[in-house]
Amino acid sequence: MSKINIRKATEADFHSIWEIYQEIITARDTYSNYENTTKEDAHTKWMDEETHTYVATMDNTVVAAYLLKANWLGYGDHVANASFIVSSKHRGNGIGKLLGQHALATSRTLKFEAIQFNYVISSNLPAVELWKSLGFNIIGVVPKGYRNSNDERIDVYIMHRFL
Repeated sequence: MSKINIRKATEADFHSIWEIYQEIITARDTYSNYENTTKEDAHTKWMDEETHTYVATMDNTVVAAYLLKANWLGYGDHVANASFIVSSKHRGNGIGKLLGQHALATSRTLKFEAIQFNYVISSNLPAVELWKSLGFNIIGVVPKGYRNSNDERIDVYIMHRFL
């Protein structure tokens, strides 16, 4: 496997982020966003000035990304929130773990005190296990909070970790 580099995303990276994001939301198994989310809405989510977006590259090709921002505005802004995407062609190679570790370090640098994931679909076992391995705990369950592509209702976890 080629070396993985993680760096701050640039506007030029958005096309690659959009392709990975679109692949993930179309699959309907790890993200709650509708598959018809527009490129403009995705751009706002991933490239907003209040959002810290990073990409993982291999051989100068974007293969994954994550965004980091305050979970809430105002007096809740000391808790971070993050979203992660990895191209299906590059899953299972430890990129998610590298991004998670990078997000933890970046959160500390940005003076966040904790990270909370508001919406981890319980059937996404690789993500649940990854976050647990990085010290996250399930602090809440939204019963049947997600409808998968078969219209089944699946629990959603809220996961948290102090930094």
